[in-house]
Amino acid sequence: MPNAVNLVKQRYSVDFKRVYSNGAMGGYDGCDFTITFFRDNIQYAQDVSVSPHVAREIVSEIILPAPALKEITKWLLSKVNEIEEGNGIIREPLLKSPVENREKQKSEGVVGATYS
Repeated sequence: MPNAVNLVKQRYSVDFKRVYSNGAMGGYDGCDFTITFFRDNIQYAQDVSVSPHVAREIVSEIILPAPALKEITKWLLSKVNEIEEGNGIIREPLLKSPVENREKQKSEGVVGATYS
């Protein structure tokens, strides 16, 4: 019996593009689930008493029917589990004051990224 994957012909859309995102937001409207991916670019002032400025760039939006959302969620979770098995627990971002974050990043040489 042929493998079901071999029965699906796939190609890239002419509109295909690859984007980097460090966060997402979305919701369910009773029919479909919308995920809007964004990239937060944090800009720090020289004066540490000035709060950082965040420029949020919306990079992509995907609309999924609920069954696809559920299947993709299971697939993503399995991939997270595989990554953690091979590389250790993925550290989630901690919520701290902007000044505290900036001081830590300066001392560690860390590039700031925001996850939602």
